[in-house]
Amino acid sequence: MRKISIIIPCYNVASYVDRCIRSITVQSMGMEHLEIICIDDASTDDTWEHLKKWEQAFPENVLLIRQNVNRRQGAARNLGLQYASADWIAFVDADDWLEPDCFEQMYAPVGSYACDVVVCGIAADNSESMVYLKEEEKSCGNDRYILSDTPESKKKMLISKGLNVFAWAKIIRKRLLLEHQLFFPEGLVYEDNYWHPLLHIYADYIYVIGKKLYHYFMRASSTVHTVNTDHHLDRITIQMMKWEDYGRRAAVLLTLPITVGGNL
Repeated sequence: MRKISIIIPCYNVASYVDRCIRSITVQSMGMEHLEIICIDDASTDDTWEHLKKWEQAFPENVLLIRQNVNRRQGAARNLGLQYASADWIAFVDADDWLEPDCFEQMYAPVGSYACDVVVCGIAADNSESMVYLKEEEKSCGNDRYILSDTPESKKKMLISKGLNVFAWAKIIRKRLLLEHQLFFPEGLVYEDNYWHPLLHIYADYIYVIGKKLYHYFMRASSTVHTVNTDHHLDRITIQMMKWEDYGRRAAVLLTLPITVGGNL
């Protein structure tokens, strides 16, 4: 029985995906507890060949899915969620990597606390190799258990962005995602902008690990860091989707007014 299903969207990441998956295979939790689901989103480089080598090395743990049409990260994550067998979900970007004890640290509170989400700190990193932090470099605050089950507490969580604004650097109870249909917009970038406020709203029990356990690779050619490209117009589309969908959800969002849009 796997404890965590790790979903990795992959598009033209042949130069980085080996580092990402290697950082998962050496997790102190042990591969017997992990399921890796890689979705090749119609890559045009050698990404698929790299993924097949990992499937061959870990046939019981690695599941590969290949899409013939590029549908962006949101669609890849939604598809991976359909195949996930574990009770907990982790989204990892293919050019990022994890500290060796990342999943062991994040899964530990699950045995002692009621948790919907466990989130860790992030290390912004531009290293081309898989470097790890020294123990004294990991600290980014104290561990905290947060009960966010009232309209007021959820407003505070939204404003503070206590779960950060990304899909990664956390594990999420799969049941929470499925029951509340917390899926990503497809065919668009900035899909996290639509998704993360909903996670803040629906998550009642949150554990924050006060350590940086996730390495976010600051790649100049990534979707977010490129400038003067048409895909940035997707921000407008995402905002329109948010207003429409959040309006439909308003009746079940614990009376949270959708007029907090400026903080979403």
